[in-house]
Amino acid sequence: MNDGISADAVFRLNSAVVSNVIAGNQATRGVVPISYTLACSVNSSIKVFYSLDGGTSYSETTALTGTTSNVPPGNNSITWNSFQNFLTLQNNLKATAPATTGRPDPPPAESAVFAVNNRSEVSNVATSIQGGGLGGIVNITYDLVSSINSTIKVYYSTNGGTSYTQSTNLTGTTSGIPAGTGKTIAWNSHLDLVTNEPNVKVKVTANEGNGDNLPGESAVFALNNIGHKWTQTTANAAFGGRYGFSTAVFNNKMRVIGGGSSQFSPQNNVWSSTDGISWTQETAAAAFSARGGHTSVVFNSKMWVIGGYGGGFKNDVWSSPDGINWTQETAGAAFSARNNHTSVIFSNKFWVIGGDANNTVKNDVYSSPDGVAWTQETAAAAFSARKGHTSLVFNNKMWVIGGTTNPNGSSASLNDVWSSSDGITWTQVTGSAAFSAQWASSFSLDNRIWVLQGNSTLWSSNNGSGWSQILTCPSSMNFGSTLWSTTAFITLPSIFFNNKAWAVGVGGSPGDDVWYTQ
Repeated sequence: MNDGISADAVFRLNSAVVSNVIAGNQATRGVVPISYTLACSVNSSIKVFYSLDGGTSYSETTALTGTTSNVPPGNNSITWNSFQNFLTLQNNLKATAPATTGRPDPPPAESAVFAVNNRSEVSNVATSIQGGGLGGIVNITYDLVSSINSTIKVYYSTNGGTSYTQSTNLTGTTSGIPAGTGKTIAWNSHLDLVTNEPNVKVKVTANEGNGDNLPGESAVFALNNIGHKWTQTTANAAFGGRYGFSTAVFNNKMRVIGGGSSQFSPQNNVWSSTDGISWTQETAAAAFSARGGHTSVVFNSKMWVIGGYGGGFKNDVWSSPDGINWTQETAGAAFSARNNHTSVIFSNKFWVIGGDANNTVKNDVYSSPDGVAWTQETAAAAFSARKGHTSLVFNNKMWVIGGTTNPNGSSASLNDVWSSSDGITWTQVTGSAAFSAQWASSFSLDNRIWVLQGNSTLWSSNNGSGWSQILTCPSSMNFGSTLWSTTAFITLPSIFFNNKAWAVGVGGSPGDDVWYTQ
């Protein structure tokens, strides 16, 4: 790159009267200082012409700063703002500048050939993922050299720079940018890419289409946007806003079971959907009594409803092959009546963990091979007694996350994480996860545990100990922080539907939004 101008370049301002013309180096990009000596008996006017082809043809420029008329004899100077004439790199420039007559008299006086670089150049492009996570918002920094305030464009590549696609999903200033170092722009990459991409590069251009530009490229980096983009299918599902319901995926449909608009108005209806948009009421009154704070799982080709609260705490177990017809498997399981417990399917068994048993929080663990006969695996697990926690199966273990120790309180107080491979021996993975103590729901996606909290924050971890916040979770994905909003997410084992993870019944207090990520 040649940013300068020959120090001995000579202009002919008038062949008879101008000499000692020097075009100086560009202290400011695109600005060419010119000094000359005018030998003339009268004050003169000057014009400046430039050639891009080594003197074969000339064009006049009026992009001048300084005196062009009534110029006295002697040493003088003028500045040519060449960037107003071209925004390119020119290596074969000549200039001439007649005086008085407005044209060069023969023999023509021309400068030597010189170069001017007026193109926009971007360099030192660097990227970092906001919040130190795996994907989502990518902060881009770059240096800009340009003779004019610039408009930038950002491109991304998923093949290491072989091909690029422009992104318009940017946050920050993209026009009127002055030259300088450490310029910034944020790329909302999750709106362009929803997959795990190991060979991403970004490219930044300036003043594209206005002249030459030298783009800047980043180094290759990995970007995993699985779980970062959330799409709302409906803001008003037909099942209506409710707390304390359970969810499941069964027979190629998502299900919403029970719950109510408050603790004192539970229902026993069942709804289903194949797309998250249209919801159909399978039954307005299932055989099980109205309830909330129960759990649901899918096992042995049936849906199951376990425990809950409705006119009292419950420990009954119900099953259905279709969501319409329900059979009571037991009216009183071996575990005490409770709600706000968790249930998972693990090692080909049902599991019930903790919960609120008639205003006494529990840390007992029960299992059953059939939903009828239940065995107490431990009366007091190593984790503290709790309700409103969340559980899942991940890496061949059961997990317990968060909750509250207060049987009468509606605020969460725990953010610890525990795991067990047998339901008896529990290991504390962390006593204080990075996320705050909030009501939460958990699911497994992309070989990670995900926790969506009641304050609309989303976190992920590949080991349950180190957690990264997903900063792209929409703030409207809020399922409140009340006692009855403990399981708004589809939980394992039926977390996936149509290769997506779904959040059902979020967005308010109570909520009826439906969202998905993939």
